[in-house]
Amino acid sequence: MYSPVILDKRKNPAGGVLLQYCSDIRQIENQIEASQKWPFFCISLLQDAERFINQIEREQQMKKPMMTIMVSMLLLGPGLLTGGCDLAGDETDPGFSMSKDEARAMGGKADSGIDWCEYFGWYGDGICDEFCPLPDPDCEPEQSFNLTDFYQRLNQAVLPGCGTLTMCWYNSETRECTDEEPPEGIRRTIDFKVDSEEPAKRAYMAINFEENLVYEEFADGLEQIKYEETYPKSMPPGPASEIGMLSRYQLTIDFRGDTIERFEIYQEDYDPRSDTWSPWFDIRYNLENPLICE
Repeated sequence: MYSPVILDKRKNPAGGVLLQYCSDIRQIENQIEASQKWPFFCISLLQDAERFINQIEREQQMKKPMMTIMVSMLLLGPGLLTGGCDLAGDETDPGFSMSKDEARAMGGKADSGIDWCEYFGWYGDGICDEFCPLPDPDCEPEQSFNLTDFYQRLNQAVLPGCGTLTMCWYNSETRECTDEEPPEGIRRTIDFKVDSEEPAKRAYMAINFEENLVYEEFADGLEQIKYEETYPKSMPPGPASEIGMLSRYQLTIDFRGDTIERFEIYQEDYDPRSDTWSPWFDIRYNLENPLICE
């Protein structure tokens, strides 16, 4: 399969190394034909060629023109690496590996078109591999939900067993709460209340920190919003703030489209003297806690 290579070992000490290398190449080619493990033997040949050239350079027995002939013969002459070596094989060699960084540097595929992400099973392996030629299911866009979505989809929604969820946009400059979203540059805040015929369910809250919204969409189409906010406790006046008491509320809404299936508000108080959270209490109100509408 190869053209005869005749070198005079007396004139070129590297000739013996070359002849031995060519013999090794023939043996490897026979192994390839017998085993069909194309990808790994091809890579092995490339590695052997590199080692051989490095050896020749170290011995400094070959001039540049001869080096050019050698490289041409090794990589082009046999046709093994360019034509007879199809990197589309399905065989697996435990000894062959490639890091994702190496695959990324290659653009995710070999020159022959092999998709390394498919070859190594990196699609859907739980890690987003953005360098893969095809979209990796692990790189799906993160789910997001902002205050505009919240307002447009859930304002005036019916709360099962409670009443209606009523919202308004609070404008900190005009100190008004209306249906008009604040202009850019003004902090976006939503005030909401539970309009209910039962006084104990008439909760009134605000969403002051959009970044605290946590949104999740489930496989069955159910969507969920969670929100938590902590603030200084105002009752009783004076002592509560002096000792550093806090209050917080946790909001959870399960919904499909614009229909709320479950609505929950849970309020707590923090007492730094005991370093504990306990159910919220305010003598001015007699609200259900938690308030659950479903």
